[in-house]
Amino acid sequence: LKFGFSSDVLGVRWGAMAPAESASCGATLRGGALHGRRLGGACGARMVQWTSLDTRRRWVLLGCLAILVPLTGAVDKSKFRTCQQGSFCRRYREYVQKVEASRGSEFAHEVDPSSVQLSGHALVAKIRQVHDASVKPLALQLRFFKDAVKGHCGITRLLVNEEAPLHPRFQLREGDVVVKEQDLHPDAVTMQSLGGGETKLVSSAPGDCEVVLRHRPFE
Repeated sequence: LKFGFSSDVLGVRWGAMAPAESASCGATLRGGALHGRRLGGACGARMVQWTSLDTRRRWVLLGCLAILVPLTGAVDKSKFRTCQQGSFCRRYREYVQKVEASRGSEFAHEVDPSSVQLSGHALVAKIRQVHDASVKPLALQLRFFKDAVKGHCGITRLLVNEEAPLHPRFQLREGDVVVKEQDLHPDAVTMQSLGGGETKLVSSAPGDCEVVLRHRPFE
């Protein structure tokens, strides 16, 4: 008989055997194989006992798996909302499908050029819904900061939010994930109007940083 167990494993499995009883088995372990006289008496009975236990454990494990597998598919879908039941999801899924079907000729949002205002290191503007004038515009904020190490440009924070939300939207808490703005150095930018409905913002700090805001579509 050959077993794929080490002597330590067999020692644990047969730990209840007395030294004399273990010696009576007349077996030695060599290279993971069990050689010696035929296992009889207490040794053979103990082997049958452990084999029977292992078999029962396997059947118990298979029974548990057979019970748990069907439960994974027994989910009550009525407890979860679908996209069609949510007005926000349903409305914007229609917009996305329309934009994707147009292959670039259609878009959903644009920047209102008359709303673009710059004050120091911060730009504000309004983003309009192109296909539905009844949708309230979104508020766009762009804020620019310098690198705290060398004073170079390169830090820009963009925030798009509803102008007057029914419920306040979640925003990252400063100091938790993002650095507090009071610990950053503002980077004053200049604004230039480009042809084709674009606005360019140029940093005053070293580093030659600039941001181009496209109005239609909003990019």
